[in-house]
Parts: sequence; C-alpha cells; structure tokens
Amino acid sequence: MAALEFRRGVVLVNFFRTLLFTVLFYGFLAVCCVILLPCLVLPQRYLYRGAHLWGAASFWIYRLCLGTVCEFRNFDSLPDAPCIIACKHQSAWDTVALVSHVPMNAIVMKRSLIAIPIYGLYLLKLSALPLDRGAGVSALRKLIRLGRKRAASGHRIVIFPEGRRRLPGAEPDYKSGVAALYRGLGLPCVPMAVNSGLFWPRRSFVHRSGRIVVEALPVIPPGLSREVFMARLVGDIEAGTARLEAEGSR
Repeated sequence: MAALEFRRGVVLVNFFRTLLFTVLFYGFLAVCCVILLPCLVLPQRYLYRGAHLWGAASFWIYRLCLGTVCEFRNFDSLPDAPCIIACKHQSAWDTVALVSHVPMNAIVMKRSLIAIPIYGLYLLKLSALPLDRGAGVSALRKLIRLGRKRAASGHRIVIFPEGRRRLPGAEPDYKSGVAALYRGLGLPCVPMAVNSGLFWPRRSFVHRSGRIVVEALPVIPPGLSREVFMARLVGDIEAGTARLEAEGSR
C-alpha cells in the first residue's frame, strides 16, 4: 500500500513539473517569436544565433523544471562541409535539438508546419525544406532540387528518415526520402541516435527526468549503392538508439 501511494505521489509530482515546464517552454517560445522578428529581415546568421540561444535556454528550463540533462554527444565531429544528417525521431525534443544545435541546418519538415503563422516564416528563413508527403515522386524530386540549392549555399540537410516520431523499441519504418537525398546530392551522411522518447514521450503528457542524449555516429561516405547505404544507415541508427535507450533506462 505504501509503495502504491509513493508511486502515485511520484506521478503527481511529475505531472505538475511537466505542467510547469510546458507553460514556461511554450511561453518562452512565444516571447522569442516576438523578440526575433527583426531577424526575418536580417542576414540568416542572426536567426541561427537566435535559434541556438532559444534552444540553450529551453534546455535550461527543461533541467530546471524536470531535472533532465540534455547531452549532444560527438557534435564536435560533425563535418565542416555540407552533409546529410539523418536522425532517429522519437520526440518533439529532437526538432528543438537539431534546429538549435546543428550549424547552418536546413531541416526537412512537413509542408503543413510552414503554414503556421510567424513560426512558418522562421522555418523558411532557416532554409527549411517543406515536404508534401502525399505528392509521391514529384515531392522527392522537388526535395532533391531544393536540397542541392541548400547544400550549394553551405547548409547541412537534416532529415528524420522515418518521417514521424516512433515509440522507443518500435519496429523501424524508414522511408525512401533519405536514400533519394543521399543519391541525389552525393553528400556524406551522418546518422544520429537518440533516447528522447524515454523522457519526452510521444503519447504521454507527463515527462520523466533523466539524461536525454543525441549522438552523432560515424559518417557514411557518399557513393554507396541504395541497398548498402540503407542497410548501414538503419543498422547504425537502430543499434545506436538501442544502446542509448538501455543507457537511459538504468
């Protein structure tokens, strides 16, 4: 009985801590959307700096409210030149992390996100690549054309190769977009693993405290066949994510 009451108490505490974080996080996001408005007409580098500060402050709020530490592992080894970054997607945290901490990023996003007032303008200013998932092959061709333009201007192309958030331990579901980008752009690819779904879950309001890690894995060189590339990408990301999930579950 005492153990059950203790667990209920922990759940209740986590609920209110999550509620406080949610209010502060989205409130701070709204404030930043107003403060950073001048960046929409300034050179892009100013908005990247603003995004980095927003991310750093958001992770500080996360730690303050929930005690969760955010670790960016091996990010100092990211290529200096344009590349493709393919990251496992488990949580809203992943987008915040990559938008704010990958230098000169151009992230592949659902077209519907670009339509959000003000927020969509920031995404466009940050060279986001809108993807219409229902447009099939034509959408991939447009994605490659835009990706080439972004790479030519020095951007790193960021993509979640499964297209949507996946629960920890779920069967992998990798889409064709990442292979099309890899073959069409001729760039190296950096796989990334995460364990964010353990702490900022997809289907639950309540967060769990701990250490969220996003880890840059060894670079996959350009020029591999589609089959070899996908086998290595999926193998590296899934193995890395399983390792981080085991680390986060201790």
